[in-house]
Amino acid sequence: MGTSPAVLAIHSLTEAQLVVWAKRCGRCGNGPLAPETGAIEPSAAGPILALPVTCRSCGEVTVLRFAGIDPKAGDPRLARFVTLEESPVPPAPPVNPTGEPSRAIDVAGWLTLEAMLGEKARQLRAWASGTADRGAAREWELLAGTCVEEALKFYDPDNDLPPEEAFFDEFARRQLRDRPESFTRERLIHLRTQRPIETQARKREDP
Repeated sequence: MGTSPAVLAIHSLTEAQLVVWAKRCGRCGNGPLAPETGAIEPSAAGPILALPVTCRSCGEVTVLRFAGIDPKAGDPRLARFVTLEESPVPPAPPVNPTGEPSRAIDVAGWLTLEAMLGEKARQLRAWASGTADRGAAREWELLAGTCVEEALKFYDPDNDLPPEEAFFDEFARRQLRDRPESFTRERLIHLRTQRPIETQARKREDP
């Protein structure tokens, strides 16, 4: 069994779920990661959410650890971590109600999530058999748009590309070097215009 080398600071349980969907297996570099039920571990800095995940490509089991929120032991939401294919509806907002960028998902991760969630919305809309399916597709599109907003938090006001610190590992930095056009602010703003806009009232809802 592997253990995540660092405790990941998150802003919400929804952000933790998105980490699971965006993260690659540390052993084979693939996925998806299938989560089990999380548990609360005490620490001097506050409660830690320990979440075992299994790579469906190679079978490696890793424990992801999250800090930054204070979930209560026994909170039923801790059992709701699922793979993207198993999730009928997106996790509840907010993802990150602050203006600071994520410390758990980098720019490349947020854009990967935008593509994944947008594709799920597209498929759901194509197969929609009623208003419930169309409503669910819109919810996925809203979350995809939120991922773009989270990526934009890494950008400096005067630069069209994010700083290197916005990429958390060599794999992500190589993406920037190989395809810088994928990370321009202009492209992200265009991506955001393709998604429905979430209202400020909705963003304040408690998960």
